[in-house]
Amino acid sequence: INLSGILRTGNHRNKTTHPLSVMSAKQQETFVRWINAQLTKGGEEERVSNLDEDLKNGIILIKLMKCVNPASMSVLKKYNHNPKNEIHCNDNLSLAFNMIAHAQVKTIGVGPHDVYKTNPKLVLGLIWSIIYAVQVGGIKGDDSKKGGKDGLLLWAKRHTANYDGVEVKNFTTSWQGGKALCALAHSVDTSAFDYSEMAEKPAAELIEFAFAQLESKWNVPRLLDVDALVDMVDEKSLMTYISEIYHAFAKQAGSQTKKKRLSNFYQSIKASTGMTDGYEKGMQSLLDWATSATERLGNIQKEGKLTELKESLDAVNAMKSERREQAGKLTDVEVMLANIANVNKANNRQEYVPDESLQLTKAIEAFEKLDDQAAEVGDTVRANYRKAKDEICKIYVGTSKKVFDYIRNQTKQLTRQSLAGSWDEQLKAVDEILAKLSSDE
Repeated sequence: INLSGILRTGNHRNKTTHPLSVMSAKQQETFVRWINAQLTKGGEEERVSNLDEDLKNGIILIKLMKCVNPASMSVLKKYNHNPKNEIHCNDNLSLAFNMIAHAQVKTIGVGPHDVYKTNPKLVLGLIWSIIYAVQVGGIKGDDSKKGGKDGLLLWAKRHTANYDGVEVKNFTTSWQGGKALCALAHSVDTSAFDYSEMAEKPAAELIEFAFAQLESKWNVPRLLDVDALVDMVDEKSLMTYISEIYHAFAKQAGSQTKKKRLSNFYQSIKASTGMTDGYEKGMQSLLDWATSATERLGNIQKEGKLTELKESLDAVNAMKSERREQAGKLTDVEVMLANIANVNKANNRQEYVPDESLQLTKAIEAFEKLDDQAAEVGDTVRANYRKAKDEICKIYVGTSKKVFDYIRNQTKQLTRQSLAGSWDEQLKAVDEILAKLSSDE
């Protein structure tokens, strides 16, 4: 497909190509390359150059399904290897759609007739449905509720976190300029190149470098052109490419003979069994801490003297500091669980399901309960602390007034009393006054 011809516009008086047409052209080019990549991996000789024409006889679709979902071969009957008319082609297409259905690919609104009659929009939708089902739909995020597109986005976000100039929020604008793609390539092998140095390169050079890295080191086929990440990014095309990267990393992580593994951002765990053990120990540690913290909060003194309440406030604040530290560990455990799913899938292992007592939801519930308890205890202690301070202030003010009144009265008595007589008699009178003041204390 010649994109330059599709994108070409006339002078300012002519109508420009609609953005959706541009996106469709980008998808066609990406999907053609994806199909050819799958056929190559499956050892098939056929290649596609034009979706509208090359899928009409059904042979490409049959061989594509054979490559991406070998189990679908179980429903394949004998097909025509050299179809010469519409009947032969439609028969082959019907067989291909049986394989597609067996692979649990949703094909709403498209059938064999649409492919034979080359409905471009429906054909694109069909290929995207196949790509999503076999390559995107099975990707899991940090829990069972996040899968498919959300799971792939979470995976990309985890790998590109903390890279300057990168914030993955979607499959369009977040990838423009190539920094996110370069960060993704760097995250799995940080020794391969200097990300900071490459990030300063022009967009086209950076994108080409990332493509080359992913192709040479991870055998990721080039499904996109450089300009696909420079201007307007097509979401489906990019998801197709990023999912190829995901599976390449997952496959590499599952191989014991490879030096680098998918869980590079969690390097201490090298095998699924070790990761599972690490998850369970980590989760149990979090739950034990939450139980201990709950008990300690319950034992905090909520009433008493001012000094005692000050110690209680310090204990509540210390608990909050611990809680922030444990929240980071909870995030680590979530990432670990996602890695377990990726490695198990890449190695065709049975899905890991934690014991009910070690589910992520248990830790989340325990933390939420602890937060509520800490807030309640903190509010109570702070209220009693303020009350105790007020009581001390009242006592201080009352005592000060009494002392002041007493001194004033004694001063009045001294001023009224006349010191007469000899010098010795006057000294004796002063000693008696001082003794009285001392006894009054």
